Amino acid sequence: PGLQGDSDPRPAKSNKGFAFPVISPIMDSTSRKLIPLNRRWHQALLAVIRHPDQANIHHFRVSVKKLRVLTSVLPDRWKATSELKKSFRRIDQLFDQAGMVREGQLHLKLLEEITPKPPEKFLSRLNNRTSEAMQEFETALAKCPKQQMQKLWISLECEIENLDGRDFLLHLNKKLEAEFKAIHRRLAPGRSNPRLHDLRIHLRR
Repeated sequence: PGLQGDSDPRPAKSNKGFAFPVISPIMDSTSRKLIPLNRRWHQALLAVIRHPDQANIHHFRVSVKKLRVLTSVLPDRWKATSELKKSFRRIDQLFDQAGMVREGQLHLKLLEEITPKPPEKFLSRLNNRTSEAMQEFETALAKCPKQQMQKLWISLECEIENLDGRDFLLHLNKKLEAEFKAIHRRLAPGRSNPRLHDLRIHLRR
């Protein structure tokens, strides 16, 4: 579904019994800012299911990273059901499979940039590996339960709508403080070289 404006008077659309929520003009200001962030991962998922090209794969992975951070700062109570946990596992699996495809695509691009004539045997192996990863990803996308993903999106949206802005911001500050402390520990004088991958994860959060 396309994003509707904050003051859009139109009724929510529906699809197979599920209502697409409309952002309320009297909603807490924090919730109003978080709802579009939640909608993007669902839109990115539908886009990559329709067309699993490089751009959509990249946007899907970026949106899932943001979804992970968003859910990490929300109360845990709404994730308690086994159905929601199963939905998150499904998203994580798609994210990992998309990562294999994305990694192969980036390696091929880098290889083309650094050498005009890459070793044929190496290039063939990399192409085959990327093609196999794409086939597995497309198979997983075809089996993706769209209704289950829609339920997850709506459940998360309802949780965001019920947030108390002040409590959420206090909780968010604690999370940010923990991330800053983790970055500080990894960059402290006298510490051996930090793992760049772990450091980037903390910085991205």
